[in-house]
Parts: sequence; C-alpha cells; structure tokens
Amino acid sequence: MKRLFVPSSLYNGNMRIVRPPLIAGFVKLGVMALAILLAVSSPPTAADTSTAHVVKGDALMAKNDLDGAIGEYRRALRMNPRNAQAHYQIGFVLKTKGDLDGAIAEYREAIRLDPKLAEAHVNIALPPFRERAISTAPLQNTGKQFV
Repeated sequence: MKRLFVPSSLYNGNMRIVRPPLIAGFVKLGVMALAILLAVSSPPTAADTSTAHVVKGDALMAKNDLDGAIGEYRRALRMNPRNAQAHYQIGFVLKTKGDLDGAIAEYREAIRLDPKLAEAHVNIALPPFRERAISTAPLQNTGKQFV
C-alpha cells in the first residue's frame, strides 16, 4: 500500500502541533461521545407529539367515534395549546354532534391562532352558523358614531 505524501504547508495550524495518529484518536473519541449522547437522549416519538393525536382523532372521526375523536384532539391541545388545527377539528366534531355554540367557540379560537386557516372561516360562515356567530360576537366600541 502506497502512502500519500501531503506537504506540511497544506496542514492547518492544529495539524502542525498534533500528530495525525493523535487526531484520529480524538475523532474516534468524539464519534463515541456523540453515539453515547444520541443513545441516552431520545427524541419524542411520533406518539408523543400533538400532531399524532390530531391524526388519531381524524382516524376516530372516520370511524364515527366522535367522543373518542374529541378526546384525542383535547390531548393534542394539552401538548400544544396553540394547535389551531386541533381547535378546528373539535369545532367540526361539535358541529356534527349538534353543539353549534361550542363549534363556533372552537372555530373562533382556531381563527385567532391561525388567521389563514381557511376551513374555519368557511365553516363559521355556513348558514347554520351565520346567525349564531353574528349574534354572539363580542361587540367592540370603536368610538365612532354612525349618522
């Protein structure tokens, strides 16, 4: 086996001070330390994330298990209270169950968290909701008078 000769002028400052076999040892030690750290610290599994609970809720919703779906969406919200999709899904299930006031509240929360969530805007504007959403909307005093 032929050795490759590299002139010392190409080495950086560290290579001039530390001999290459010693550097190989440091690299191996670093790789072993990284492997140990990765083995000890485990990232959250998919079952632990908020999105996984939303997916489970969707599956239960498809099976027409509305109460189970709401439970999964609530678990998602416990893990991430700012999950607009979970609020939207709870609103959708509540609408399906006939709780229009609860659905409106969840749709409003979803819109507050994510104003670009088009589904919530569309569902809150549907005829069953339109009258209730307008009548229960909090009035804001802007200080302007209309003549």
